[in-house]
Amino acid sequence: MTETLGILFQECESKTHDYENLCIDSQSFRMESLLIIATILRTGFVIISYGTKVPAGIFIPSMAVGSTFGRFLGLCKALLIHIQNFHYSQHCVTLGMYAFLGAAAAQVCVVVIMFELTGALTYILPTMITFMVTMLVGGLFVKDVLLNGFPFLDKEEYSFGVSTMRKHDLVMTASDTKLSQIVPVVQDKTGMTLLGYIGRVELKYAIDKAKRVRGASNAL
Repeated sequence: MTETLGILFQECESKTHDYENLCIDSQSFRMESLLIIATILRTGFVIISYGTKVPAGIFIPSMAVGSTFGRFLGLCKALLIHIQNFHYSQHCVTLGMYAFLGAAAAQVCVVVIMFELTGALTYILPTMITFMVTMLVGGLFVKDVLLNGFPFLDKEEYSFGVSTMRKHDLVMTASDTKLSQIVPVVQDKTGMTLLGYIGRVELKYAIDKAKRVRGASNAL
């Protein structure tokens, strides 16, 4: 993983290294396809590994996702400039910087780690701008979820357990009971809200008892 990050951070200034075909113009479309596929697959794998609580880490996989997507954006921009026939005396698109910014667009600690690992102090300003934009967009998304009342698991731990959210007076259907042996009990004829059920034998016994005790003449 770290070797892949090192390759993605490289610039295409050397004529002797192609860095796994990243610096070959004829392979631009192929490398863009591979980078976006790698971004999608790595994102899915990070979600699965982090959700299953396997000690696989989150910093390096997140940096890998950001670096592949950042390099993809850099290649797209370089290809766009090449199509528009812009001519410059030097490279106007720093591909390694896109991968670097994509890898650092997470938390403040990740930004600091990126500077310590690479020593690229030249990119402090664009890295901090990228970090602030990602935090702003992520914060707006969370606020929108809370504003619309969507189900959202907060990062804070709750002090109550599952038993407080569970219905205690839950009644299960008796085993080996057929639908022809039970009668549904509803709240009223208009709403027909189901409250439960009663067995036909028990219902017949209750009606017969009511007739004997109270002299009821009308029955269901």
